Amino acid sequence: MHRPLKCVRDFLTLRLVPGEKLLLALSGGGDSLALLYLLLECRKFLDFDLHTAHVDHAWREESDEEAKILRRLAQHLNLPFYLRQLEPLTGPNLEDRYRDKRYAFLHELQDKESFQAVLLAHHADDQGETLLKRICEGARLGALGGLKSEVNRGNLTLWRPLLPVRKAELIAYLQAKPIEPFDDWTNKDTHYLRPRMRLKIFPDLEEQFGKSIGRNFQRLGFLFQEMTEYLEEKKKEIEKELVQGPFGFYLENPSRYPRLVMRFFLEEVARVQEGHLSQDSCAALLRLIEVNAPKATIHAGALTYVLNKHYLFLLKKEFPCFDQHQWKKKKQRSNWKDFWRGTCMSVPDDCQILSLEDLNPILRKKMKKWYAKHQVPPFMHDKAPIFCSKGEIVEECLTGFGISDCKITT
Repeated sequence: MHRPLKCVRDFLTLRLVPGEKLLLALSGGGDSLALLYLLLECRKFLDFDLHTAHVDHAWREESDEEAKILRRLAQHLNLPFYLRQLEPLTGPNLEDRYRDKRYAFLHELQDKESFQAVLLAHHADDQGETLLKRICEGARLGALGGLKSEVNRGNLTLWRPLLPVRKAELIAYLQAKPIEPFDDWTNKDTHYLRPRMRLKIFPDLEEQFGKSIGRNFQRLGFLFQEMTEYLEEKKKEIEKELVQGPFGFYLENPSRYPRLVMRFFLEEVARVQEGHLSQDSCAALLRLIEVNAPKATIHAGALTYVLNKHYLFLLKKEFPCFDQHQWKKKKQRSNWKDFWRGTCMSVPDDCQILSLEDLNPILRKKMKKWYAKHQVPPFMHDKAPIFCSKGEIVEECLTGFGISDCKITT
């Protein structure tokens, strides 16, 4: 049995639900045609319904004819065939924009047909290129694993069964088949990064370091993937400790986690929340966590990280000054953790609501000492209400303790 066939067969055996439908993203290049015939051979051993889909990018004169050839091929093989013809795009980031349109088409097909998975023909050489690209771009830790064999993207499950297989192995397998892959000149246009890596950068590196460099990058990618899986499990442990509030969450004693685990957690939070935590900001935040910084704030785009000794707060939006309509009322005294969760003690009868800034300088200083004594995070001091009556501070809602001998001037 050819190694590519064994890889695809083993991959499907582990994942396939018998009788389900699979969709192959068919480009007409050697990689996807090889995967097509490998899947046809796998149907001798496994039970699945194979569909094919092709996107005509319309960026080459011959692409329309190639789409017709693929349609005839699918009809000859008795396979359902779906085609999307795109309007030519201009401007920057063409590769990313075309990729977005391809995935939009796949999402539409998934909504209609409910495939178990969409199969992509990325192979070991693609993995090496992806990893080198991400290293050179300074990617976050979680992205250094490169291409994954199985990943969810919205309503799609993407499978890449050829990642262990080199391109040369696929070409050798395909040579005995009755169709020639399309010669896409854009794959040789070094104005684009991928062809430039394939035709210039990797050959230069292989000349300097040896012919196994592509395989070495592939192995490094798999190593990063194993490390990422481990860090994902650790991230889930941290997430169980998070205390949610209407404006973000906090983590107690973040310094108890290893630096690498905390780095991964911080970067992933920023990615999910669409923040921007630069490498320098992340390194500074990690140093502050390690020393239990008493007071520090780091902005990361839409996110704000606030440190207070043994607590790390992440604000998804600005923590507002007190507005009694934004906080749920509770009868008993509340502390800063209650306030963080969005609850606050009810306003005592006949009391005036003041903020820290409304107090005269002497009382303001006294209140700050009171808050500090009870370890209230400083960024909350001026956000919470202070309840006053007849020239005295009656209650506050950040410590949970009663106040005595505090008077204000009216």
